Amino acid sequence: MITYDERGGFYDHVPPPPGVPPGDRSNPRNNGHGFQFDQLGVRVPTVVVSPWVPDLRTAGGSCNVVDNTVYDHSSLLATVERLIAVPPLTARDAAANDFLHLLSAEEPREAPPTLPAPADSGFRCESDHQELVRTEEEVADDLPEVAAAVRAFVHLAAILDTRLRPEHRLRIGDRARGHDQGPGPASTWSRWPRGFGPAGLGGDAA
Repeated sequence: MITYDERGGFYDHVPPPPGVPPGDRSNPRNNGHGFQFDQLGVRVPTVVVSPWVPDLRTAGGSCNVVDNTVYDHSSLLATVERLIAVPPLTARDAAANDFLHLLSAEEPREAPPTLPAPADSGFRCESDHQELVRTEEEVADDLPEVAAAVRAFVHLAAILDTRLRPEHRLRIGDRARGHDQGPGPASTWSRWPRGFGPAGLGGDAA
């Protein structure tokens, strides 16, 4: 299922229909406008790709199924819930239409072994014929200096990782410190203290 979170600002001539309120508990202080969540929004594109979608070409029609059923984003939840028989999370997904009726082919369709070549837009860039491979030094020169907070976060993550996987302590420590490759951003990750005890990176496991 390929869908979108937002419509991207495109105009929709179809007025949004009402929706079933989820009915879950929420803090009224977080809803300053008193919205009841009983209204759906504008439509977003959704594509269902499956070998179990019927092939309409055998009936002389298009190879695509255009479905006019009203769905919302909780239809994704409803489909999974009904497919594996688990209870709904809220009243919204309990009432939502699912996609299961689209998977109604008697047997799976044959997938094409090759796809047609994409259409040539005719648009050309000046860099199309230039060498785009860059050396490690050129890439390192463009890297910004890593913030101290980020270095500390990676260091803390490495320490926690060694507590969960003490047998990989040395390898995790090497990855966190990196290798000193001289001045510049590439060496920033190697500036780690090396004297950690059992709870850190450098000592033997306790």
